Amino acid sequence: MIKLADTTTLVGLIKGDDESAYRQEVSHLVARYRLGQAYLLIGRKCLIWLHGNNNLELNQQRTVEMVIDFRRGPSSLPPLTVKSSFVKEVESFKFLDTIITNSLKWEENSSSIIKRAHSGMFFLRQLAKLNVSNSVRSRFYRAAVESLLSTSIT
Repeated sequence: MIKLADTTTLVGLIKGDDESAYRQEVSHLVARYRLGQAYLLIGRKCLIWLHGNNNLELNQQRTVEMVIDFRRGPSSLPPLTVKSSFVKEVESFKFLDTIITNSLKWEENSSSIIKRAHSGMFFLRQLAKLNVSNSVRSRFYRAAVESLLSTSIT
């Protein structure tokens, strides 16, 4: 059982149009939430992000599904339902501070990182204007800018 920042992620492979195994895993996960347990199942192609609070109660408003489908034709998968309500399908979501898109491209994530790094550089320039020592500015740069730029690299 793995719990990451009150987030549970279920990833399932759907071959052809048979999604029965995937839907069964979703039902199994919802049942585990009722029992106060959560887990991370690794697979590929179809990703559902289930978000709960500290008591591991499923939060319907924050539950989303992202389908990654590289087939040429349009997807014919019916919408996913959990506890009698439809799960919102999204094109991207943030997972462990990394933005993942259904096209698996990195532009949105890179733009977000660059924007935050620019913000850190602004404050670094303010420190320089205040004649703060180079060692303090260097530590600030490593903490506020370099750490952002090197996130999700490994």
